[in-house]
Amino acid sequence: MKLFDLDTERAILSCIIYDNGIIPDVVEVVKPDDFHVESHKEIFAAMVELYFDKSPVDLITLSGRLPKNMQAISQIADGFNPTSMWLGYAKKVKDYSDCRKLSRIADNIQEGLKEGVGAGEMVGVAIQAIFDLSVGTNSKAWSMKEVVKASFSQIEAASEQKGVVGIHTGLLKLDDVLGGLKNKLYILAARPGIGKSALAKCISVAAGEGDKSVLVFSLEMPKEELGIRYLSGVAGIDGKSLEKGHLKDVEYPKLTDAASRLQKFNIHIDDNPRQTEIDIWSKSKRHKVKHGLDLLIVDYLQLVKCSTPTGSREQDVASISKAFKAMATDLSCSCLILAQLSRECEKAKRRPMLSDLRESGGVEQDADVVVFLHKPHKYDDSKPEDLVEALVEKHRGGPVGYCDLLWEPETTSFKNRGDWR
Repeated sequence: MKLFDLDTERAILSCIIYDNGIIPDVVEVVKPDDFHVESHKEIFAAMVELYFDKSPVDLITLSGRLPKNMQAISQIADGFNPTSMWLGYAKKVKDYSDCRKLSRIADNIQEGLKEGVGAGEMVGVAIQAIFDLSVGTNSKAWSMKEVVKASFSQIEAASEQKGVVGIHTGLLKLDDVLGGLKNKLYILAARPGIGKSALAKCISVAAGEGDKSVLVFSLEMPKEELGIRYLSGVAGIDGKSLEKGHLKDVEYPKLTDAASRLQKFNIHIDDNPRQTEIDIWSKSKRHKVKHGLDLLIVDYLQLVKCSTPTGSREQDVASISKAFKAMATDLSCSCLILAQLSRECEKAKRRPMLSDLRESGGVEQDADVVVFLHKPHKYDDSKPEDLVEALVEKHRGGPVGYCDLLWEPETTSFKNRGDWR
């Protein structure tokens, strides 16, 4: 069985050289690893990187980026393929790639059986592998109407079982120092459980109320769970009660009112957990054309897969960070990227510092603004449990400092508390 076609791989790369503008569409179909020939993988990855850098993708720039692949680049440039045929070529490359993956799955099953692995276990492995292959990164961004509808279904099922010129954050003190969110790269970082996803949710609601277009990539939380958090926050109802369907009579009107409000917001959620920075970029470009795009939220950085893995996670994260920096400029929108902090601040029982950015790579350098969340009560019992500090540790062209926020765990929401310091 034929598992790759050299001419087809060359053809799609040739189409890109003759028309750089098709790159956002091509990356929706194929990724570097879909190419069988190693030099073609490297050339395609370099093409995407050059496009990110707003450089022309041609014989000269590719040769400068990949001098060792001069012969392959020349062969591609010498060929002429009508750019109108790019989709057919791309689908063919993708199909061959899937066939190779299926072949590897079959080999793994056979090898496992030879080594004495039980049939039941191998069936589970095979099903998961084939599911991962079929799902891939092909997903849609769910409209808030769809998110609310899905969340309502989950709530009902549980019940049956018993001065600012940028985008407002919804938090006045944070808006005061940031001036709202502008077309920059913002990093919001914290240790797990401190509330970075909750704060991103609050910011997206504030943006939605301000008639802004928001696209959320939720790599950790499915849309139903996230939708319940949105409903809980807007309605002011305990999220645990919503999950269990334990609602009081007086809460139903609040819930329906919150649902009505949310469905009017131009907020979309993509909850596919397996995405690369290229997936996020290409989907965001398409989304901007169709729905507009003012605020892009990614939850969270360390869950994004690198399209061209190097073997070094720090280098991969740096490459992803660089891509997000380019996105803020390319998409002319605010990019709010959530990130996980290392354990160092937790071990030292102190406020986070820039050096605590986990696998930081170039994150600190690329970010225009870095905001940390810190819960003093974790290290000092005398501090209120509902106190969370928002620490602006980096602010290119602006002030740094911190303000106190009021944490409401029942609704996973933040409110204003205290002045900026």
